[in-house]
Amino acid sequence: MNCPITPRNWFLAGLLTIGFSGTAVATGNLEETVPDLPANGLLVTVVDAASNVSIPEFRVIAGVSASSIAAEFEKRTGKEVVNWQPHTARAGQNGDLVWPLDKAYDVMALRIEADGFQPTRSAWIKKSGGPQRIEIRLQSDPMVNGRVLQPDGKSAARAIIAFALPQKDAVVEKGRLRGIELPLPEKLGDRWRRPSTFETDGVGEFRVPTETDPAAAVLILHDSGVAEMPISKFVSTRNIMLTAWGRVEGRVLWHDRPGAGESVGLSIHRNEYGYPGTIAQFDQAQTDAEGRFVFDRVLPGLAQVSRWITLADANGGSPSSWVFPGLFAHVTVRSGDPTRMLIGGQSRTVTGRLTGRDSWDGVTIHFHPTAPRMGGFGGRDNGWKAFNEFRTSPFGPLFFRDKLQPKADGSFEIPNMLPGRYQVFVSATDAKGYVASTAIEVEPETPGEKPVPLDIGKIELKPK
Repeated sequence: MNCPITPRNWFLAGLLTIGFSGTAVATGNLEETVPDLPANGLLVTVVDAASNVSIPEFRVIAGVSASSIAAEFEKRTGKEVVNWQPHTARAGQNGDLVWPLDKAYDVMALRIEADGFQPTRSAWIKKSGGPQRIEIRLQSDPMVNGRVLQPDGKSAARAIIAFALPQKDAVVEKGRLRGIELPLPEKLGDRWRRPSTFETDGVGEFRVPTETDPAAAVLILHDSGVAEMPISKFVSTRNIMLTAWGRVEGRVLWHDRPGAGESVGLSIHRNEYGYPGTIAQFDQAQTDAEGRFVFDRVLPGLAQVSRWITLADANGGSPSSWVFPGLFAHVTVRSGDPTRMLIGGQSRTVTGRLTGRDSWDGVTIHFHPTAPRMGGFGGRDNGWKAFNEFRTSPFGPLFFRDKLQPKADGSFEIPNMLPGRYQVFVSATDAKGYVASTAIEVEPETPGEKPVPLDIGKIELKPK
């Protein structure tokens, strides 16, 4: 027999009480107060749809359009995505709450939550409409029942179930849900930012609240395995079978030198649930003397593994990490069996031919990984500082090369090139600026296989 499972992350002590004068009206057998419309706010009234009685305690969160970020999901599903803003979370009591207009977005939606009821989203609200009354009628929650099974079909007792929404991410760190053991934050918005979590019973069964947001995702974690899915699949699946955790076994190799004692990071950032990063994983490891590293308990699917360039003291006074082409690799992590990968590699020879001149005297070739954009998050100075750290690192000379000379026939051969995306430039002593440029992609290497040479074809120079 199942019993309701209490969510771990809601503790509503000390809710803000907001009272209003108003007109007394009869609602069923109860007398309630209907507040007057505030002069500079939105009056949110929340009642039980079945009884028309005011909800004693509830939470309201504002959200804005997810815009182009969710365009693919909205086209694929026909469902609208709201980008919820946790810092806006407010608590209401006795069926009403005033949302100050000066705290409203130009266009926003409201999410209303109350224990024992299904969460509800309002229609879009325009600030330009001035003071408004917004009535929310919450439906009783029938709850969702099911069972979680291990990959071998046995019951997954004490599995953790996490509900994630836009800006309410479920993140895996070292095979566990991030923050699961931490005390709850004092601020309501910080609490809302935590995913709602539940636990299966001794036979893997669960009874959890209904989630109505179409962009919600569910992450289930157990020692034996893991599962992730959209909320629509979760509510329609009675028996959820976990898949075995993935394992990444990798190596950092700079041509003939192992990347010993280097920090590498694993990043998983799901985009398919409606909003980027709703389900994610971040972990770090240190390479051994042979440049080898391991990540255990990894979400199966697409992942990125990076060798970060870290600035110990960035412009803001705190460390910042950067990754550039050639210092990361994308892998599809398998369930169960180890997934092997390389950052860097053995290297290969790249060949090509310059055209457009009779003589190649004074002509030189230069290349480096794609440079950071000017500006952007973190400031342009930090990006260029990190890029310079990359260039001057022990392995930098493999990625940054200058004044390579073509042969007499214009052909060239560049040995020991590592995977990455490169910008290639050609200079001539008799011309100002570059006389040619292109971009090339050197594909990642497969562990245990000799990389094949790459011919990039012709590079046409500008006429003299």
